[in-house]
Order: sequence, then C-alpha cells, then structure tokens
Amino acid sequence: MKSIIILDKIHEIDTHIKLRRTGNMKEFAQQMRVSEQQLSDYFTIIKALGGNICFNEKRNSFDYDTHKLSKRKINRIKKQATTV
Repeated sequence: MKSIIILDKIHEIDTHIKLRRTGNMKEFAQQMRVSEQQLSDYFTIIKALGGNICFNEKRNSFDYDTHKLSKRKINRIKKQATTV
C-alpha cells in the first residue's frame, strides 16, 4: 500500500514538473506537502526511473533535461507494485 502512495506522489510531482510550475526546492516541497528532504528523496526515485530532473533558473522551476516519465510508465510500475 505504501508503494502506491509513493507512486501517486511521484505522479503528482511529475505533473507539476511537466507544467513547469514548481518554484524552487522550498516552494515545491510546500506545494507537495512534504519536507525538502522528502522531495529530494522523490527526485532520487524519479531519476532511478529515468527522469533527468534539473532546475531551470530562467523559469524558476524544475524541469526534465531529456527524459520524461510517461503516465503509462508510472501506471505500469503501480501495477507491478500491487502484485508484489
């Protein structure tokens, strides 16, 4: 069950990044209702899944450098997590 909650939060983070409305680390953590350390931990998971996150100073937002997590990929991971 915890895996599903984590993946839901990752999907929410992914959506905000794609919309380029995150702000800096502190602001983004507040939006996500997590600590900055927890957000950093989520970034680590996203990077392990292939998301290359970087901070774009011009936009004042986190962005994907090259790869984006697709909704299909997140749903596939969720499905695998529920079968374990």
